[in-house]
Amino acid sequence: MKHKGLIILGVLAYLGFFILQTPAARVIAWLPLPVQVYGASGSIPTGSADLIQWHEWRFEHVTWVLRLLPLVMGHVEFNLTFHNHDEGTGHTRAGVTLQRRFYLTDPHVRLPSKTLEPMWPMLTNLDGWIVADLDHLSLSNNALDLAGQVTLENVTWKNTPPAPLGDFLVTLETNKDQKILGKIVDRNALLALQGQVTLEPNGLWKLTGSIAPRPNTPPKITQFLTFLGHPDQQGRFPLAFGGSLPRN
Repeated sequence: MKHKGLIILGVLAYLGFFILQTPAARVIAWLPLPVQVYGASGSIPTGSADLIQWHEWRFEHVTWVLRLLPLVMGHVEFNLTFHNHDEGTGHTRAGVTLQRRFYLTDPHVRLPSKTLEPMWPMLTNLDGWIVADLDHLSLSNNALDLAGQVTLENVTWKNTPPAPLGDFLVTLETNKDQKILGKIVDRNALLALQGQVTLEPNGLWKLTGSIAPRPNTPPKITQFLTFLGHPDQQGRFPLAFGGSLPRN
């Protein structure tokens, strides 16, 4: 029995060594990944890819480095970075457990707002940056769990001339029903904004709340708000948007 255990251990060690030395492009081709990987080079411990794409999301010049300590706990974990041609950047620790739970630890991502336009068309008239600083993000059995903050920085309304609106903050958490709840507030912006966003486990999202001009809000922006409906007695216009996110 002892010799059998040593043989199994030896076979596993050989397979591990073989996988680690195999070119990354070949290993990626074997795996049923939910993303498309282009231009992979290097190996599994240290490598890079020209592009990783998931639906409309594109991450360019991606690099990874395998972290050794999590292997002792049965986790496969990498330090990941990317740098897009549109100046979008990001870094995180990404891993997967033996229970097939995918997770990101302390992800920091900075993307231009146009990145999200295919999913949120309401951003079409806006320019700016989306900066995500999350505590964690994990995915297991199609259940998403995350917490942290997302800031919309230097938001500008695309008009003639462009009108800078300011910054807006979204604080996110996941409840016991696996719904992601977000509270949205402005950060001394030209528009007073209060809202709530909800993302259901099935990918449906809903944004509700109110938005109001401030004394220094340009008249053209105030006029644009009238398309949202009638203001209440405090001059706040209603917000009500919804849609769905890709699930696969």
